[in-house]
Amino acid sequence: MGKSRALKTKRIVKLLLDKYGNRFSTDFEENKKVVGEITTIVSKPLRNRIAGHITKLVVAKSEIRPENAQSSESIEGVDDSDPPDR
Repeated sequence: MGKSRALKTKRIVKLLLDKYGNRFSTDFEENKKVVGEITTIVSKPLRNRIAGHITKLVVAKSEIRPENAQSSESIEGVDDSDPPDR
């Protein structure tokens, strides 16, 4: 079993992801800054817990790929072995 998170933290994370989901990335430091900009949370530990949980969820979401998505290896005519000349 994983760590349990406070209900307050989970509720805030859900609200922030629903409203500002496109502003968050897989980088904790960036998410910490975004949480500081869009909220009035003055507690540093609470802000860090929220940013950490958001980062965890964004990373987990980015690792899940749709089944019908094709990688560059499976697309015909794409050769990744030789980079183009600049």
